[in-house]
Amino acid sequence: MCDFKDEQTLCKCKAAVLTAYHEMLGHSMPECFAREAATLVYRHHHPEDTKELSRLKVESWIHAGHLH
Repeated sequence: MCDFKDEQTLCKCKAAVLTAYHEMLGHSMPECFAREAATLVYRHHHPEDTKELSRLKVESWIHAGHLH
């Protein structure tokens, strides 16, 4: 379980989540499949989180630093 109260502390599963996402993209899978795979990895590590919270956290990690 991650302590998201401290933004300086990275969740230990973040690397696994991002690896799943980028590996799927690297194998020419659609972005929506890569995002779903990353969310499944996150939910494996955080079954206590709702689907919506999981999706939002993964989206924030995937798009970190990509401001429009």
